[in-house]
Amino acid sequence: MPPLHIPVNYPTGCTDEQLRESIDAIYAHIIESAADINVVLRLTPLAQSGQNELAHRHVLRAQEEARAARADAADANTRALTISRRSLIVSVAAAALSIALAGAAAYFAWDASTATSRWEAKQLPILQGIRDELAGQRAELRGALGEQTRVFDEALKAVAVATSRGNRAGTQRK
Repeated sequence: MPPLHIPVNYPTGCTDEQLRESIDAIYAHIIESAADINVVLRLTPLAQSGQNELAHRHVLRAQEEARAARADAADANTRALTISRRSLIVSVAAAALSIALAGAAAYFAWDASTATSRWEAKQLPILQGIRDELAGQRAELRGALGEQTRVFDEALKAVAVATSRGNRAGTQRK
């Protein structure tokens, strides 16, 4: 049986590949010895310590990956929280602006309504004065028109009388 070569720094100082090769060599040596009890008792603890070292390294890598994943998740949560806070600030600002604009619109609507009412109140006496003035002018026009109509009627009657006299005088000459 050839001699078994195990690295000096076995198992903690070996790479994962060196550990696998050494463990495989140990088990091969146990098999080649036809499971000689002395060889089994001497080499089995070496194989187990190599497997324990591989398992320990696997656990350490898994823990490191878990730590990195937790750190990434924490960073993602921090970014999400920051974005959420900014969104909240923007939403509150938009709501405040909307309220301010609604208030301004309500004020201007109220102001326009009161201004319209004041304008209407000022226009009413002016319109009543115009109405009264027009009524007076209408009465004057009716009076003047009545006078003109009377004068015109008298003129027409005079023309009619003159025409009928002229017609009688013309018919008597013939």
